[in-house]
Amino acid sequence: MGIFHKRISKSIGQGVLLTLLTALLVSFVLINDKTTVVCVGDSITFGAGVYKTRDKEAYPVYLQELLGNDYKVINCGRSGTCARHASNNPYVNCEQYLTSKAMKGDCYIIMLGANDTKLYNWDAAGYEEDLEALVQEYIDIAGKENVYLLKPMKAYRQKRTGEIIYGINDDTIYNEVGPIVGKVAKKLDVKCIDMYNFSINHPEYYKDGVHPNAIGNEKMAKYIYDSIWARE
Repeated sequence: MGIFHKRISKSIGQGVLLTLLTALLVSFVLINDKTTVVCVGDSITFGAGVYKTRDKEAYPVYLQELLGNDYKVINCGRSGTCARHASNNPYVNCEQYLTSKAMKGDCYIIMLGANDTKLYNWDAAGYEEDLEALVQEYIDIAGKENVYLLKPMKAYRQKRTGEIIYGINDDTIYNEVGPIVGKVAKKLDVKCIDMYNFSINHPEYYKDGVHPNAIGNEKMAKYIYDSIWARE
């Protein structure tokens, strides 16, 4: 091959490479142009009440539908997790915690506390300390104006047994967890959304008294959406 042909081949190769790089850059910009919303929580966020259809009916999915194509909602819920480090299942020890931070979200929605109320987990001071530390981590990523702390939802007794499943204590949610969540939100200057107030007098929102069904998840997403984005 002559020098002329080598130069043409080299030019064509450089042109193809430049085109590919440009395409990759455009794709990167388009993907990252979306506002990333990260939902942090336990089985309620995960979608345990709609386990078989959670890819369509968990609350983060409904929230995605409300927000539209300019947003990307990431479900970082993990069943059974707690805010408290010295619990049987700390959120900070799970894969979803690492993902939630790696995503470098533009917005964080956090609801943890129901599993902390189990008798073998509950410690008010420890819950407050570890919840505050977790929220601060997300503030450091997204800024306090983009972090939302949710009071956990009401837990209902099952009609058949008269008990709340999994040992969750609704009295503790209402009398201790809720006020602590409000206190932490005020201290760190983040918005607090009262999901207990949202869910009270609505047992029809639940599959089993703890986990929302599809209707509950849809209502939940709308309540969160109205609390955050309806103001804009």
